[in-house]
Amino acid sequence: MRTRQAIAATRRDQLLAASGRELELQLLLSQNEALTYMAHLADTLSRSESDAARLAFVRELWKELTLLQEDVLALVRRPAPMRGS
Repeated sequence: MRTRQAIAATRRDQLLAASGRELELQLLLSQNEALTYMAHLADTLSRSESDAARLAFVRELWKELTLLQEDVLALVRRPAPMRGS
């Protein structure tokens, strides 16, 4: 619990101190962490789910989360805009 609180405090401070491109980067990194956690949670749930309908739901959720994570990573990788353009 203390570790989670420390991480949350660090993230909060990073976001509050950032602006412009750095704020965008920090938000995207935060989104990536959340999507990673959720996708792994969905994958773990799918390995123990015996109900077919719930299994299908969790697998579809994993696919959607993985696609969202790819979108976030594409935004992180895009070049920063040139100054003065």
